[in-house]
Amino acid sequence: MIFPEELDNRPFRLLVERIGKLQKSGQPLSPIEQELADLIAQFPETGVRADAEIDISAIFTESEPNPLLLLSAIWQVSKQIRSDSPKGIAKIVTDYFHTTQLKSDDLLRVAAIYLSLYEKVRSGEALFSEKEYLWEVYYALNQDEEPKVKVEQAPKARIQPGTMSQAFKTIARELHDEAGHIKLSAGGVAKEIYEQLPLEWINAMSSYWQCSDQRLKRDKIKEIISYLSSAEFPEHVGQTLSREEKNCLLTLLENENCLPYAQAAREFGPEHNDGYWWTQDAPKSTLGNLRMKGLVAVGEATLEGEATQIVMIPNDISRTIAKALAQHS
Repeated sequence: MIFPEELDNRPFRLLVERIGKLQKSGQPLSPIEQELADLIAQFPETGVRADAEIDISAIFTESEPNPLLLLSAIWQVSKQIRSDSPKGIAKIVTDYFHTTQLKSDDLLRVAAIYLSLYEKVRSGEALFSEKEYLWEVYYALNQDEEPKVKVEQAPKARIQPGTMSQAFKTIARELHDEAGHIKLSAGGVAKEIYEQLPLEWINAMSSYWQCSDQRLKRDKIKEIISYLSSAEFPEHVGQTLSREEKNCLLTLLENENCLPYAQAAREFGPEHNDGYWWTQDAPKSTLGNLRMKGLVAVGEATLEGEATQIVMIPNDISRTIAKALAQHS
């Protein structure tokens, strides 16, 4: 979830109040409480002080600063960057500031961007997907950057949207490539493979097979695997596969469910034009479509003592795929 329904809510205020009371009495804090306490100490500019009582029922008008709202935004973005959720936010932020150890001013700038986007969502002006949210953060960070030139009289200029769009595509390409280096083994099953995939790809897989909408990643994976094990799946999958996809699966089956990635890409086409956000832009390549359907995985395995990038069919669905191909050859 990118934004909570209410950023400055009662539970958050009660947590801030509790931290103050615990610190005054010298009692230990839980990890979550300590995390927020550290931010309170790091950002005195919010106006929130751990050693001062707060009015948890205070109401702030739109024209006056709300210190609790700002503190909550700082906390939210710090958690997003630390956990890299949504996937890609950590890279966008750390690449821009050229460090993983953000200064207070850096984090405050990201929090201000987050707040402006939150207000757009809250007012109904916008509703951001993960991709759109990442783009908005990326754009807001970069749009006012000046060229790094040493000529004193050089005019100020903004990075052009086309240039930024290309740079954002590069980030998406890096995220895509990173997801192709999960750990695989010869007997790997769908569950252990899917658990390593980005949530974005699990969402795309779930949507493609029209599985019921689950909130948690583990429940989505459970639903997908349940469908792949169903009696109707062989018939359905056989009807949805293109000729190229069938040929690729047949080749994998003939090679004990596995091929070196370089060979598979050479025989069935590369994934260069595939994006990362599959829920909005489905893969265009043969391998990408098979990955989105959950029928093959790309990752690293140890072959003959060396780490090799491979393409493989999850072991527990290989018989089902063979059956589907036999029915629709």
